Amino acid sequence: MTFPERVFKLAERSFRPEDQVGIAVTRVRTRDHIGLFYRGLRATDESPLPVRQFHLAWHFELKNEPVDELFSLWVDPAVGRRAKHLAAYCRLVWAQNEDGRLAYAFTTPVGALTTEGSFTDSGRLGLTCASFVLAIFHHAGLPLIRYDEWPAREDDVWWQGEIAQMLQAKGASKTHLETVRSQIGCVRYRPVEVGAAGLAAERPASFASVGELAQVLNNLLSS
Repeated sequence: MTFPERVFKLAERSFRPEDQVGIAVTRVRTRDHIGLFYRGLRATDESPLPVRQFHLAWHFELKNEPVDELFSLWVDPAVGRRAKHLAAYCRLVWAQNEDGRLAYAFTTPVGALTTEGSFTDSGRLGLTCASFVLAIFHHAGLPLIRYDEWPAREDDVWWQGEIAQMLQAKGASKTHLETVRSQIGCVRYRPVEVGAAGLAAERPASFASVGELAQVLNNLLSS
């Protein structure tokens, strides 16, 4: 299968020294997942800058780890000189949240993060893997999508309800479950669409513009 420009299979094209940040996507059975690749800090003057994968894996499971085989594809978001700033902000967010206890919920990514990298009161309830990536780009001054154009879709209600059931099985608190259930029916940002926004010719990307690009990523993940 032909890969479009700026989409790479991790097994065949890892980060080059000049790469600073990438949007990582994968499909595990029927579930899509998204995160970020970014350059870490230099350990010594001689060592290369390590690449980390940074993603909200699940409830209270924000992870910052060496790149492994979890993510199969990555997208170069082509942010130019801002890439180093974006990577630095990833490091800052992790420094503020090293315990990994970021809740999983459907809170909006807009305004979820502070300049210092911590979560604001409005963002404290929690994010999804996709809204976490959106929040990073948004606060770094590089919003990926036009939020006001994203629709709440009927089939996302089923997904949100299933997430609520999974959170209950995990032992999430009663208060958290009540709030998550109250959010069912809100806008869901799908991982493949967020990854596709990184490929859009113009950003913030419109909902209409990511449809064909999302299908390209869908096909690659299914192949």
